[in-house]
Amino acid sequence: MGKRVVAWMGLWLVIVTPVMLPATAAERPPAFPRLRHIDAVLAARTPQKPARLRILLSDDAPPFIYRNAGGALTGFSVAVMRRICADNRIRCRFIVRPWDHLERELAIGRGDVILSPLRMTRARFERLTFTRPYWKALGGFARRVNGGVKELNGAALAGRRVGMVRGSLHARWLTRHLPHSRLVSFKSFDAATKALKSGGIDALFGDWLQLAFYVQGKRAAGCCVMMRGFVPSRLFAYNHVAIATRADAASLADWLDQRLDAMQADGTLLRLARRFLPAGVAARTPGAGGNAKKDKAK
Repeated sequence: MGKRVVAWMGLWLVIVTPVMLPATAAERPPAFPRLRHIDAVLAARTPQKPARLRILLSDDAPPFIYRNAGGALTGFSVAVMRRICADNRIRCRFIVRPWDHLERELAIGRGDVILSPLRMTRARFERLTFTRPYWKALGGFARRVNGGVKELNGAALAGRRVGMVRGSLHARWLTRHLPHSRLVSFKSFDAATKALKSGGIDALFGDWLQLAFYVQGKRAAGCCVMMRGFVPSRLFAYNHVAIATRADAASLADWLDQRLDAMQADGTLLRLARRFLPAGVAARTPGAGGNAKKDKAK
């Protein structure tokens, strides 16, 4: 694994620390996760701007890449790349291919980057160069609106029934870090959310993005809220979202990282994220009613 990769994998753990806030903060919408850190060292470099970009992607990775009702490509990742192309006046072409063909197409020169969110394994780091993530996979907790769990810390969760999906990375994290909670294993995310909604468990731990979509969706029917705070772990780093280039195209990855840093600095990344990703749901102040208050994505 190259030094470039090791550097950002270590740094993100410092930047994205868990946010442990008291119950009084629960009346405010949960903060949106910080999307990426800005690399001041990289800003001093001058990687060559590409004249064009051929962007390989599959169209089946919502909310990052998918087709809208009219059949057009859309999603958070698509919006990010379109903004990079437009702001830098680059000729860009989106090339849709089946998921399992993307790496081969890149290797034989039929594309310059892969936009689809590839699982960032050690094997892939040997044959690809990734930008730093522009979306980090974080753990999160959801609870019932009227449930007894208010704070996100080990003491508040001690003795509580905390759900997890059997065999998942999140189950591994819970087993290591919450030994005093009553961990309840479910065969699927659907089964776990049904138990949360019915009161069978006090909280559910899983992927923050997946849980945030659930609590804002129709199936939840206002039953549940996201607890404030995000849980980073090396266990989840494989699922970060980044742009991939060939292993010999580190300069292109640097150029893309500079563009992504600029979008982080001026708020563009956050604005695009709020168009496609949930910002979470916060409970009303105690005594103000049992319905959930939604922080709608802008």
